[in-house]
Amino acid sequence: MRVFHVEKTGRLLWDISLTQRLIKGFLSLPVFLGTMQMSKALEEKIKELFEATKDLQSYEEIKPHCSSFNDWLQQTNYSEKSLGTLLSRCGLYKLFKSIPLFQGKNAELIAKHNADGSVKGYELKHYVPLLCGLNKEQWESRNNSTRTIDRLENGKEIDPERYIETTEKLLTSEDPHELAVGLIAATGRRPHEILARAKFKLVKDKPYKVTFSGQGKKRGEKPVFEIDTLFRAEYVVKCLSKLRSEPGTAQLLREVEKQFPSLTRQNVEIDKRRNGSLNRVVRAYFGDTGQENPVLTFRHGEKQDNNKALRAACAVLVTERECKGSYGAKILYASKFLGHISKDIKSDRELSHLVTSAGYSDYYVTKPIPYPTMSEQKIANTRVLASDLEKIKELQKTWELPNQQEVINRLLKSSEQVATLQRQLIEAQNQIAQLEATNQEQAKEIEEEAGEQGAGSKGDNSDGDSTPPVTPASRRVREPLNRSGGLRPIFRSAPRFLEGVISPC
Repeated sequence: MRVFHVEKTGRLLWDISLTQRLIKGFLSLPVFLGTMQMSKALEEKIKELFEATKDLQSYEEIKPHCSSFNDWLQQTNYSEKSLGTLLSRCGLYKLFKSIPLFQGKNAELIAKHNADGSVKGYELKHYVPLLCGLNKEQWESRNNSTRTIDRLENGKEIDPERYIETTEKLLTSEDPHELAVGLIAATGRRPHEILARAKFKLVKDKPYKVTFSGQGKKRGEKPVFEIDTLFRAEYVVKCLSKLRSEPGTAQLLREVEKQFPSLTRQNVEIDKRRNGSLNRVVRAYFGDTGQENPVLTFRHGEKQDNNKALRAACAVLVTERECKGSYGAKILYASKFLGHISKDIKSDRELSHLVTSAGYSDYYVTKPIPYPTMSEQKIANTRVLASDLEKIKELQKTWELPNQQEVINRLLKSSEQVATLQRQLIEAQNQIAQLEATNQEQAKEIEEEAGEQGAGSKGDNSDGDSTPPVTPASRRVREPLNRSGGLRPIFRSAPRFLEGVISPC
């Protein structure tokens, strides 16, 4: 069979080689079309995987989706060598580079190597590209992580008093970041829940419980359930209201709502924008790298505290305080508190979530956990000049007070003391003036009496009589007077009782 080939000259030539290539192409056309269909199916699967995992923030939640994807791959004819190229061509790596990455949540830090095998740097990669496309041996190796087991086998003790005392300082702070961390520590909620989603309602006759709604990581669900609070529920509700009314917090929520229509994506963005500042507060108050005796002991494998550690600590504290049952009852109680299991369990299948809850159970306590009380006074905001605020901050540092509220409280008390001292000083001055006036009148009367007696003495002396002098008696009365007629120093020391009343702030 020959095929005509048209050259520029219009002359027809027989081209045997071209014929052979065309025949080969026609024969391979079904394979090509099959590959196109498989690539289309792979693209659809990758998009489906992306939609299912893009907003997830834990390895445990992402892994099942990757396992299902890998099971599907095993049923295809893709070769192991070409799989990486196909995944790249169908957009797997590009899609998961487009979302925010957080180490330990949805991504892991991976070493990059030079040709000689030496490490040249590190790159943050999403769990999905790391887990997908792996063969069975690679997958099993990946699943052999013992991080949670190591934590559980190396539990850390919490000192309830130190933890609660530090949380109290944060709850009374005027700094919104500190207040937010205080609420995380007191309720065990996630950062985006405290900043934007959580709604707390008081529960009748349960002073240390609230009804909580607005939990994250529950796609399509809107659970409402009771949770315990370390502090009185009424006070916690007021603190949350105060945080939400803070201009910076309200502005953050408006920005993410405008930029991202997805509620789940908004939560991710809120965590991304505030995670750094909140963790700095956690490290400053609970424990940072190098501290030998942090308020909250570092979890096994960690070098500093973070918001997730506060969530774990709070779960253990409220569980030990409220649940007096068996070990099984306690882990179930903690799981409900964390929101991993719904309040009304309908099936034993839900107990599979206890594995996630166990990852938060590496803390323990040996001391009793109190029910702390806080002032019921209303918390309010106030405005001050920038220059005055700097002075308040300086006084807070000088006096080593936990927050600016304490500084203002001390200044107000000092003002009351000064007013009291001023009243006492005026009263003392009035008493002194009265004493001076009384003594002057008495001195004048004595002088007049002495003058009359002196005149009588002269008359008697002229007749030869002798009369005892009256000077000694007059001198005894005049002792309190000085030459100018005023009080002597011994009387001016009358208000010595005021000494020591004024004390430094």
